[in-house]
Amino acid sequence: MEELRKSPYEQAQDLFRQHPEEGTFADALVDHLDSGYVFSTPDVFMLGKPVNDGWFVHTLCGDMQKAIELMPYFLPWIAFVRYHNGKRRLAMYRTVRLKALCEPAKPALTFTD
Repeated sequence: MEELRKSPYEQAQDLFRQHPEEGTFADALVDHLDSGYVFSTPDVFMLGKPVNDGWFVHTLCGDMQKAIELMPYFLPWIAFVRYHNGKRRLAMYRTVRLKALCEPAKPALTFTD
């Protein structure tokens, strides 16, 4: 029997278990319910806050393109923490650039005789 795929909400809970240095899922959820934004759909789970000229995305699981569309208003930057080779680093992208990176690739034009 095939195992059911986890929802983005369940994936977010797993992420916190994998990185206990980030605190608990419950604490992050309450913090964003109180002073940020929480989005939970079948395709996306996201915790975020506006900070200066950008969105700081604390947690995102699921479809990034749909997550960007859920942001309640435009800010020119999106920042988030990434883990690469066990190291934690802050990533910052211009919103327009990140949105373009998330769009599906368009097929190349071909010419036929």
